[in-house]
Amino acid sequence: MIVDRVMACLVEANLAFNLDFRNLYTEILEDCFQIEAKPVTKGTYEKLGFLK
Repeated sequence: MIVDRVMACLVEANLAFNLDFRNLYTEILEDCFQIEAKPVTKGTYEKLGFLK
């Protein structure tokens, strides 16, 4: 049932997420602005590959 699938995605009544936006920021900063993302994101994160 669709309701069961939706309920399985909830965490404390909120939709669960599976994307760390630091991956997104890394790709945009490095590929669009040609700046190093590590100082902004405070770490090294894998690019998602959506700007290829």
